[in-house]
Amino acid sequence: MEEAKGQIAEGDNVIVSLEKERDFYFSKLRQIEVICQDNEQIGTIDVARVIAILYETEEGFAPPDENEVENGDEIY
Repeated sequence: MEEAKGQIAEGDNVIVSLEKERDFYFSKLRQIEVICQDNEQIGTIDVARVIAILYETEEGFAPPDENEVENGDEIY
């Protein structure tokens, strides 16, 4: 019974983590969408601003180790 409770708690933690990640990326897309809409009439987009949005991180975020990414050892 305790093992099942532990698995449920772990599943809940995964769900919360995935929802947070989803919201993070949705926010990025929304910011870029607003930039595109604001500049639709002009026909130009501030590429530097879009790139800055794409590379923004949240506080406490640590990017993966470069060696892990190069070797394909990312953990999901």
